Amino acid sequence: MFNFLSYIGERKLPNNITDIMRELPPPFFKVKILLCKKSQQNKEEEIAFNKLSSGEKQFAYMMSTYIYHLANLESITPKKTEISLHSETGRVNYRMINLVFDEMELCFHPEYQRTFVNNLISYIQRMELNKTFSFNIILTTHSPFILSDIPACNILALKDGEPDELFKNEKTLAANIYDILNNGFFMSNFIGEFSSRLIGEIITKLNTCNVISLEQQEILYKQISLIGDDFVHIKLLEKLDLRTNNRFSIEARKKKLNEELDKLSKL
Repeated sequence: MFNFLSYIGERKLPNNITDIMRELPPPFFKVKILLCKKSQQNKEEEIAFNKLSSGEKQFAYMMSTYIYHLANLESITPKKTEISLHSETGRVNYRMINLVFDEMELCFHPEYQRTFVNNLISYIQRMELNKTFSFNIILTTHSPFILSDIPACNILALKDGEPDELFKNEKTLAANIYDILNNGFFMSNFIGEFSSRLIGEIITKLNTCNVISLEQQEILYKQISLIGDDFVHIKLLEKLDLRTNNRFSIEARKKKLNEELDKLSKL
């Protein structure tokens, strides 16, 4: 098995991305890439690249692709004898770069989305590409997590192909992500669509059914018990109590539980 560290031997280990790329073995080798990760206890542990999640791999593939092409562009040196956009080989010596990322948040965990802009800038700075190129970065995204790192003046929100007026006055840079998410541009409701429909059906049954059978009462109680929003949960439970002669009130439930405890204690 080819050992990268043995290959380097006593030479100085690569200390930046460019050196690492230069020392990588040819692609016909079967390579096992080990990454070093620091835990919350600041302990280092090795993680095989093939064990990463799809989002982590996606981030690595994306950034390495962009960095690879930028490194190639950087390698083109202009003629020293004259001012020209072309190198000695005739290749254009680009120095103004457009980086376009189309929905780069796909497969990303929300935390990866939140840190994407910072990681992108860090990669560029680590390779000192900002000293060689001037960048214009274009991001297309549906992610509010990314917008917290983008000034509002640099954002164009589109809805059905037209500028969205709801987002026009949104302040995004360093804004609370939950506040950005609250904008109607992203979502029309803050709970899942199925949950919204379920709550609507419960309310309809409580308001319109003349008679609610014991079986249906139990079903409604179990459904209401699953609702996570405390306010909605309490209000629906109060409504159910009114329709069932306080059968599911706290006092009634305490009494029922005490009766069950008495039965169990006699076993």
